[in-house]
Amino acid sequence: MFISDDQTFLQVEGEPSRLVATCPTEIRGKIEIFGYGIIEDLSIFIDRADVTLVANLVDGKDVARMAPVEKQDVCGIHLPKLLLPMGNPELSATAIIAAVCGHARL
Repeated sequence: MFISDDQTFLQVEGEPSRLVATCPTEIRGKIEIFGYGIIEDLSIFIDRADVTLVANLVDGKDVARMAPVEKQDVCGIHLPKLLLPMGNPELSATAIIAAVCGHARL
């Protein structure tokens, strides 16, 4: 599911504090498909979600095979961070799924 394409609002909410992502009203439900244009499909979007992971796409040579667990501060919330290789979407998707499903050492 998607929150938004191109711009996402982040805010800290609740107790204990958590980071929440939402979409600007003007672009809600719209996504740009490169080489095609903008489509609107509300069925693939959700209004808000807790942010629980940071995934940075980097050059593959900068990704360690057994990387140490890193954290990144976002709006005062400490989140686990993955460094993932650009150009390898299957590997990146697998790592993200493992992390959010609790199978990674985060």
